[in-house]
Amino acid sequence: MNYRRAFEQFLMQEAPDVAGYVVIKTKQAGAHSFVGVQEYVQNMYFEDPNGCVPAKYLGEDVMNDIHTKFYYPLAFLAGFFQKLHPELKKNTVLITIDPSYECATNYIMNLFEQKVTLLQGSWNAWSFWFKDEADFEDWVDDCLEEMEDCLRNKTE
Repeated sequence: MNYRRAFEQFLMQEAPDVAGYVVIKTKQAGAHSFVGVQEYVQNMYFEDPNGCVPAKYLGEDVMNDIHTKFYYPLAFLAGFFQKLHPELKKNTVLITIDPSYECATNYIMNLFEQKVTLLQGSWNAWSFWFKDEADFEDWVDDCLEEMEDCLRNKTE
C-alpha cells in the first residue's frame, strides 16, 4: 500500500481545505495561504524543515503549528487502525500531544473506553520528517504493529 498517497487523501478529507488545497494560517500571508496537499505533505513531512516547522507554514502560534504537524500523521494512523478494527467504536481513539519547540514533543494514543494505550512516543519537532516514502512506510508499519500488540495484550 502506498501510505503517502493514502495520507494525502486523508488530509484532503480531514484538514481544513478548499478544493484540494490545505488552508494554512501563516504570519507571512497575514491571513490564510492555500497550499496543494501534495506540496504540503512534501514540505512538512518529506523535507528537512530547518526548524520545528518549515518557515512558510509558521503561523501566529508555533506550539499550535507543532501540534498540527504531529496531529495529522497520528490521526491518519488512528483512522487506519480503526478501519482495520471495525469492532472498535468510531471516534474512540484519543490522541494527546504535548508540543515543544525546545525539546521532544510527546504523544500518546489511547482507546478511550477500553483504557488501552495504543501508541506513545516522543520526537523532536525539527526531526519529525521522513527521508523518503520507504521511511514513512516503515514508520507507519512499526506504529500499526505496536498498536496491534497493545490491543492484543489488553484483550488477552
